[in-house]
Amino acid sequence: MGNHPDGHLVYGYALGGPHNGFDLHETPAWLYGGYPQGHVEEVMLAACGWEEGLLPHEGREQWRERKQAALATIGIELVCYGHADYPEYVLGAKVFTAQEGEVLKLSDDDVETRLAWTPRLYRACDTLQIRPTQQSPCWILTSYYG
Repeated sequence: MGNHPDGHLVYGYALGGPHNGFDLHETPAWLYGGYPQGHVEEVMLAACGWEEGLLPHEGREQWRERKQAALATIGIELVCYGHADYPEYVLGAKVFTAQEGEVLKLSDDDVETRLAWTPRLYRACDTLQIRPTQQSPCWILTSYYG
C-alpha cells in the first residue's frame, strides 16, 4: 500500500476504529492495538484446524503458500481503511481492491454470490466474539491512504 490511495469494495460489516469509535456492541481488546489483522488471521486459522504454527526457518515460501491457501479457504479478511495513523476496519467476506490509478471492472458474477458469504460472516463474528451494530452484512466502499 505505501503512501498511495487504495479503494476497497467489501461485502461485510463496518467495524469502525479506535479514533472515531467502534461500531460494535462490545469492543474486544485485540482491536485496540498492535496488528488486528494478524489476530483475525490467527483466530480464524486456529478455528479451521491450522496447526503449522509460526514461520519456520526452513521452507518459508512453502509455509506462506499453505497459509495463504488456508486463509483463502476461510474467506474472511479484516480490511483497514481511512489513514494508517487513524485506522478503521471492515470485516469482509469478499474484498475487491483498486490501487492508485487502477480501474477495477466487476461483472455480475463477481458480486452476485453474496448469499454464500453471509453465513461465513456470521460464523466469523461468532469465532472472533464480536457483535457489530450493523444489522446485516452489506456492500461497503472505503478508501485507504497510508
